[in-house]
Amino acid sequence: MLTKLRSRLKPADWKDEDFNYKQVKLDGHRLTLVKYDGKFEAYGRTVEPEFEFSVKYSDIVNYDWWKIFQQMPDQSMVDGELWLLGGTSSDIVHHLVEKTGQLQFSPFAVPYWDQRDIRHVRLDYVEKILANNIGIALTPWYNYKPELDTREQMLADAEMLCIEGWVLKRANYLDWWKLKPVKTLDVVVTGFQDGRGKYLGGVGALVCSVYINGKLTPIAKVSGMDDDTRWSIDEDKDLGRVCEVKYDCIGAKGKLRFPRFVRWRDDKPAEECTL
Repeated sequence: MLTKLRSRLKPADWKDEDFNYKQVKLDGHRLTLVKYDGKFEAYGRTVEPEFEFSVKYSDIVNYDWWKIFQQMPDQSMVDGELWLLGGTSSDIVHHLVEKTGQLQFSPFAVPYWDQRDIRHVRLDYVEKILANNIGIALTPWYNYKPELDTREQMLADAEMLCIEGWVLKRANYLDWWKLKPVKTLDVVVTGFQDGRGKYLGGVGALVCSVYINGKLTPIAKVSGMDDDTRWSIDEDKDLGRVCEVKYDCIGAKGKLRFPRFVRWRDDKPAEECTL
């Protein structure tokens, strides 16, 4: 049972699969709460005992939501998002280290509850479990409406609501997909980062910049190019070259979050690369 409690579902990119619910995707850090044999623990990006959250960030045990979730029954697991009102995931670690007490936790699924496997159940059933037992609400979710929930409309809704995107579900904890708006930007290559592992001896990432107040300012380290593109990069010839990148959003420190190479833009002069 403990192994199951520590296992975690990872959503794939949505490719028009059928789904029953769409749920708000918050811009934070995933956090999994587990209670077994009387122990209450939390795990961030790595669900391993040595990375238990309260060991590294001991002050988290003082949060009100932490105390509330300790009331859940033994042999239970709640998966959710650690987030900051008005902030992005880039802000989370700062607030953990500085112990500001401003972080929130929102559950988006309950795979196991009181020794029961409920991964297959409806979201309204999960919502009732949390509300009736510990008085907590699920992250906002909606039933699928075919006439409204087209890809284009869901992406437009995410932009309008200023959310990171949607998690599309068939059930509480089975068959998940993510759908997020993707932005693009033309940037100037101003440096290179050495490759590692299978890219040793080549370029690992492009250091990319844009003009801000008339000055070239680094805003991303960009990888994600295919192997043909990567191994054809010539540091002497490609320095100053313009490329298009896609990214999720601009982080708190002005850097692009999750930038990925799209293509070279030799048709565009570097001077036009601005935010």
